Amino acid sequence: MEVGEGAEDLRPGDRVMATLGHGGYAEEVVVAAARVVPVPEGMDFPSTAAFPVAYGTAHLALTHRVRL
Repeated sequence: MEVGEGAEDLRPGDRVMATLGHGGYAEEVVVAAARVVPVPEGMDFPSTAAFPVAYGTAHLALTHRVRL
């Protein structure tokens, strides 16, 4: 909907996802540009919604538990 200062690579209307500490069930959020990632073309909404959870779980497992 809107893009604040410092978000040069983002434009209003871009399909994006973000990692949030809380508030993920809200219809609108304010988040730092560094936490926003463009959604790849062709990625559907359910996959987009699940991606940060799956990625975060895998990242934690590999870096914290396995220590790769």
